[in-house]
Amino acid sequence: MSSILTGWENLLTMSLIAAKGTAIFEYFFHKYLAENMTEATAGNRGAQQVYLR
Repeated sequence: MSSILTGWENLLTMSLIAAKGTAIFEYFFHKYLAENMTEATAGNRGAQQVYLR
């Protein structure tokens, strides 16, 4: 079964599909980070700052 997924004939197609999936994930991940992890956003939501020693 793994030979079906790793055929050499479709190497370019498989690479493009993997790159597209990675790009979509990165888009949503960085969008999430921008909305939830920035200092300005945290200050607006009343989040407490935690200082680690």
